Amino acid sequence: MSSGFRCPQLNSLIHGATQSQHLRGEAVDTYTDAGPVGNLEVARLIIASGCFDQVILENVPGNQLLPQWIHVSWKRLGANRREIRMVYATIRQHSDSEDVSNNDNGQLNGQLSGQLSGQLNDSQKETLAFIEVHEGYNTTKIAEGLGKPFRTIDKHIRVLLEFKLIVRRGSKKTGGFYVKR
Repeated sequence: MSSGFRCPQLNSLIHGATQSQHLRGEAVDTYTDAGPVGNLEVARLIIASGCFDQVILENVPGNQLLPQWIHVSWKRLGANRREIRMVYATIRQHSDSEDVSNNDNGQLNGQLSGQLSGQLNDSQKETLAFIEVHEGYNTTKIAEGLGKPFRTIDKHIRVLLEFKLIVRRGSKKTGGFYVKR
């Protein structure tokens, strides 16, 4: 673990977010001895558990596909958002990160599947992240799980299939979608 609870003075010194969950002891930044590949596996396990508020995979220049460390948070009070993001951080300090989905060229520089995803909108990224955690779900279950219309999810799935980020296994009636590894 590289960071857990932070007092306000330390958080200010490292330019942490003013409302950081680290200030309440609700977040940790961690990494594994196995390096970025191990970090990705740990993140997948945390995501599969469903017990988190945020999982943020943080990268540094030169290695945009695998996380150098993972930010994990859990709210003590209130509902957890189950938010999954990948950010691109500067080498100087990881708190000066920018969300790569909003960078100049509009491309997401990595994905939970470890593949480049081209140009996906936020809702399509959310669908991909949901499939990562709920592999084998069909379009109806994905739509129900995300609380979105079937037609919207059907469109997202067609885009994700076109980008070759997911695959369908099984029949249309009993099969489901899986992140392509």
